[in-house]
Amino acid sequence: MQWNRKTIADACGLLSAVEKGSFLVALVIGCSVLNYIKGLTVMLQESSIDITRAMGLVEDTRKSQSSRRTSSWWGLESSTEDG
Repeated sequence: MQWNRKTIADACGLLSAVEKGSFLVALVIGCSVLNYIKGLTVMLQESSIDITRAMGLVEDTRKSQSSRRTSSWWGLESSTEDG
């Protein structure tokens, strides 16, 4: 591969974008969520799973993710008001 000015400028732009804090935060949160639902996706790809069990797994994961989103799981204050 030839390193010309355009390639170098593109690489510098990409590096600059990746080093920003907002990208890193989004990457960490995205990895956390994807790791959390990995087990569900593997189970749903099984050929022997029945539809009732699959729907139950999806609903359990949805409820769990919803509670994580509205709780202080991320180390932040709750986004909902109690009471």
